[in-house]
Amino acid sequence: MSVEDWLSREVRKITQFLMNLLSKATEITTSNKEESVTIITNKLEEELGISLEEVCNMDKMLLITTLKRRNFGLQHIELLGDVLAELYFKNATLQNIYQKANELYAYVQSNATTYSIELNQKIERLNNK
Repeated sequence: MSVEDWLSREVRKITQFLMNLLSKATEITTSNKEESVTIITNKLEEELGISLEEVCNMDKMLLITTLKRRNFGLQHIELLGDVLAELYFKNATLQNIYQKANELYAYVQSNATTYSIELNQKIERLNNK
């Protein structure tokens, strides 16, 4: 198997993983919030080896370095920001979740080669809650 095939498979795997987390975060209601946050935390620990709480409290550059070591590209970092932002909008009681989502979005915005109106809208939505 070529390196390119392996890398493509890894990118798809990470994308699917993050989309599943985002879906779970989107489905949160008042009655299932605690259970959903626990599921998201467990899945993050299984896949990345770090909990949701650790993600929220980790230094920005250490988190970015950790994600890059696990083959996260900018689109994956943005998706993780989407998961954190969705948890913030659902009032998940996690310290620094707003700040971490904002930091991930800002990192993507400053490192992307093209301007993204969609990302800018996500940042504005997050800052206007």
